[in-house]
Amino acid sequence: MSSFDPENDTDKELSARLAEANETESLKTASDLGGENFNTNNDVLSAAFRSGGFGGYGNSMFSVLKGINHRGSGDVVSPNLERCFVFFTRPELNFTDDNISGVRRLRHLLNNNPYSISNYVKSTLMPHVITSTVRGLEPSLSRSPFVEERSPFIPLKTNCLKSISGWPDELMNISDMAEGMRQQVTGIVDDTPNNYSQFDLTCSFINVRSSPLFVMLSAIRQYSTTASVGGLSPFPKVKAARYLDYTQRIYVLVMDESGINIRNAACTGAAIMKGLPTGAKFNHVNDGPLNPVDDTIDVPYHCYGVRYDDPIILENFNRIVRDYNPDFFNDLVDGMRGDYKLVPHEELDVFNFEAIPYLNTDTMQLEWYCREDRYNEIMDEVSQFR
Repeated sequence: MSSFDPENDTDKELSARLAEANETESLKTASDLGGENFNTNNDVLSAAFRSGGFGGYGNSMFSVLKGINHRGSGDVVSPNLERCFVFFTRPELNFTDDNISGVRRLRHLLNNNPYSISNYVKSTLMPHVITSTVRGLEPSLSRSPFVEERSPFIPLKTNCLKSISGWPDELMNISDMAEGMRQQVTGIVDDTPNNYSQFDLTCSFINVRSSPLFVMLSAIRQYSTTASVGGLSPFPKVKAARYLDYTQRIYVLVMDESGINIRNAACTGAAIMKGLPTGAKFNHVNDGPLNPVDDTIDVPYHCYGVRYDDPIILENFNRIVRDYNPDFFNDLVDGMRGDYKLVPHEELDVFNFEAIPYLNTDTMQLEWYCREDRYNEIMDEVSQFR
């Protein structure tokens, strides 16, 4: 067997392939943490960085994970940049004419003009999945074209949300033992892993033109308070299942910079709107022709239970999407779930405001789907300007 000669042309080619294979293997061993790849190559630039105490070039994250920065040369890793999506589920309120006609502040929802704000609010808060269970009701309803019937979420709330705060930290109760003869004390964790307690969240919304969100929130408040004194009746399905039709669930997905990869997830249990700043709407500041005090709506929600980074959050998210849209019971085949097409990452900008979210629990990515006929219509429209 001949010896390996690095000066030989054939051996040079083999050496280069081996080096490439080693480089690929090193990338594999230093990747897949948080969905990112960390370069661990050795080259001249890497040596220059290393000489300055910053670790090798292109592998700052690898260095931070591996060892102690004992030279105090500063943090050369980029900060954690994240995006956030907040989703509010739709309640299932009984806004049928017979039910609300006796409530003065809800009579505006009797408006059958499908292009009115009142009809939009009614269609959103009385979704198709609840009305379709009442025999003969659907044909008599006028539904707003601005409502995506097959989505379980309220886009208006997501799009107008300015901030959400008040999520409880994961604290642990610790039980201390009785003090000993030498005043020594020890203790153990005395708590449960899940938080089923009550807490308040505060949501601040931007009040957009014509105040459609305020009209919606006011309708929810009027319905829940009137129902509590027996002035309104829920749908038969709600009575049979014995749940509160005005509760919602709030989901928060923390994403990477691209808005595709899921890093963290949280959701409330039941969330009930606790109040509405109606009085603030009538405040006035005489600083000009327009009143600036009504530009935001701060709404407290009283919540029962919370989950953080639990896989069941993603399963529950997908389950409610499937409940509203049976097409998502289908497996993804050739980019399709039933009549809904998976929007490729490079086309997400084109389909902003047009798609339904779904979570891929295998890849931990947020996917967006658009009905195929609508997808083709939009692509034809866009292709005329490309």
